[in-house]
Amino acid sequence: MLTVLTTVIYAFSRTATLFIRGNFHSFSTYTEAVILILGIGILLTGAIIFRKGGDERTAYERHSFYERAGKVFIIAVLGTYILTIPFTTEEMLGGFSANQLLLLLEALGCLYLFYAFKTRQINFNYSFIAEDKQIYYRRVFVIIGCLWVGLFVPFILAASLELTLYKSPAGALIIFLAYISSSVVISLEYLFISLVEKTSYDSMSNGHFALGTRIALLALLFPEFCAAVLQSVYVYFVTGDLSDIPGTHESGTVIAVISQWQTSLELLIIPLAGLVVCHLMSQIRRGSFLYTVCRVEMLLLALSALATTLVPVWREALSYESLRFWLNNVVPYTNFISFVIILVMSILFIYSLVKELGISRALWAIPAAYAIATAANIFFTSQNMLRAGTYVSYTVEIVSFAFLVIVIWRYHGFKKENDNGIDFI
Repeated sequence: MLTVLTTVIYAFSRTATLFIRGNFHSFSTYTEAVILILGIGILLTGAIIFRKGGDERTAYERHSFYERAGKVFIIAVLGTYILTIPFTTEEMLGGFSANQLLLLLEALGCLYLFYAFKTRQINFNYSFIAEDKQIYYRRVFVIIGCLWVGLFVPFILAASLELTLYKSPAGALIIFLAYISSSVVISLEYLFISLVEKTSYDSMSNGHFALGTRIALLALLFPEFCAAVLQSVYVYFVTGDLSDIPGTHESGTVIAVISQWQTSLELLIIPLAGLVVCHLMSQIRRGSFLYTVCRVEMLLLALSALATTLVPVWREALSYESLRFWLNNVVPYTNFISFVIILVMSILFIYSLVKELGISRALWAIPAAYAIATAANIFFTSQNMLRAGTYVSYTVEIVSFAFLVIVIWRYHGFKKENDNGIDFI
């Protein structure tokens, strides 16, 4: 249901943009069409066949139906995407990445799975997580090997179509490299999740935050730092005199590549942050204020993933004058709203950490520093010093996040049950 709703929003936005720009191509909608037709068909069939109520046999049949339908759904969607690769050039797609929707669905899917599993105290790889580490990781690598084999078949078919239709060895090589990069990225994601799950499972009884939770929080520092650097570089190119920047001749291309990297990093940061939040939720009292704050944060992360994907699509539909109006009149308000949301959420999060878990009050320095840095950014921007404002803002953000990681890592244990009713689960 979530996949269908997300695809409706995305497909409508991109199709409208392509029509406005006058370069619509039918191949650009095939993946979305399969998701919508097959997804809606599965939902309607399930609703008609399996009504509410019923006995255990009905529940088992319902589960079996959705399990089979889910496998068919995933194979059909990925198969359609891969088979359209030879037909989808950058010009046909109007400048949009062919896998943009799948990246969004991957990010939202990770958030959903993390939340569904950890709020029910279920571990990923639960069927063998209790095994010895050597056996555990051996099975993890077997699954990764199966992933590589499973992806090889459709990608090699796409490469064969490229050779047959266009006689292009270079295009076939690009598809093969896409297979390698996709397999590597998904394998690393699964391996990291498996590492977090195993270390958390083995360290849950030591009275601290689970080691896997702290590892995931520490790992989040790297993409956050890279995103801050990319944003600073982006501002440097946009605001500087390009003739003074050595080796830069195609400024538009450079800026577009940086923007694409920023989007990819954001879609990596969001599920990683969701993993941290959901692991935290599995270790605190259900129904506590901190638990509620974490649930709200998961919703905000999902909305952030959607906005990160759709905003570039919407901007493609704007003329130069409309884009200037957007940047001058809309973006400042959205930035202010984003600032308020981040500040409020950080205050609520730190308040609940200090009040319910007894974590150091030094964490209050984080929202204070963030507010000061944002005020400095506004001042510098008003003085046409966008670079200085950006550098100050992102430096404070990274330092504050590193401070949070240090405090969480050194946390000495949860309060006992008689201390405000908080218990370690």
